[in-house]
Order: sequence, then structure tokens, then C-alpha cells
Amino acid sequence: MLIEVSTAGELTKKGVFNRYYYSEEGTNRAAQINGLSFEEISKHRDKATYPGYFKDDAESLRNFLEAAGLFIAHNLRFDASFLPFKLSPGLCTMRFHSDLARITGSRRFGPSLERLARHYGVKLDLSRRHTSLYDVELLVRIFERMLKLRETKPSLRQAFQGAFGQAFQGAFGP
Repeated sequence: MLIEVSTAGELTKKGVFNRYYYSEEGTNRAAQINGLSFEEISKHRDKATYPGYFKDDAESLRNFLEAAGLFIAHNLRFDASFLPFKLSPGLCTMRFHSDLARITGSRRFGPSLERLARHYGVKLDLSRRHTSLYDVELLVRIFERMLKLRETKPSLRQAFQGAFGQAFQGAFGP
């Protein structure tokens, strides 16, 4: 989803990239994670005019993302690992919230998207979880909440300044 952030910190949706692709894996491991079977993907693709496999359509996503000045994802490293191109700098909300992470042994995990939503008081619809568009909509609501909270603003301002210089400072107000 392409979002514009005003100098007052208001978010406006400018575009959406939401597509359903068939898995190229022999076992459809993706269905185990997202619950989307071949049949379910076929239903969503009903009259789709874009290619059936991501590898044949990756350039469309790259073009969509180039329109954004900033890339925000919940688990940016994981998401980026599936892309056949390099992303512009981005903000990973999971890493940003490492203070909410659980420590298991010597490995540190960031909070889940659901845990982050609960932390910020964002209402969840668990029947829609793990669908790409819902997860993005949820992340947008979380980010909007982050922009408005006094305790989050300074850390966001610092993270943005470190990654992007002064380009996005207007969204945080004075």
C-alpha cells in the first residue's frame, strides 16, 4: 500500500498492490503459513490479468515500490529475502520494537504484528490475519498510532533521520 504522510502526520492512501500468486514450490509450503490453498488463490485470481507466478510479475512490484520514498514493513528482512531486487532503505517495525521482544536463549525475536497491534490499541480481526492486504492495513494503523504518540515520536524521528536524513522529518511535527 502506498501511503502519503502529511506534515501533520496524517496518512492518505495513494495506491494498493495486492495480488495473489500460485506457489512455485512442489509442496506449497506457503499454504502452511498463510492458509491459502491453490483453490483459494484461484478464487481470488478469478479474472486476474497479471501473471500467475510472482517471478513473472516482480517488475510490477518493483515499479510500485519505486513510487514510495520510504519502505515500511513489519519483518523487512524476511520480506526482502523473497524479492529478486534490492529495496530502497526501509523501516522494520519489528526491529524498531525490539524492546517488546521476547528473549529465547541467545536469540532475540521482535514482537508479532498482532502483539504490536495490541500494544498500540489497534483493533484486530483475527479472521483476516496473515492475508497480505490485511497485514498491511494493520501495519498502517499501527504506524499512524506511532506517529501520534508522544513517547514514540522521538524514537521514530531518530530512526527516520538515521536512515533517511531530513527528508521525512516533517511528519513528526516540531
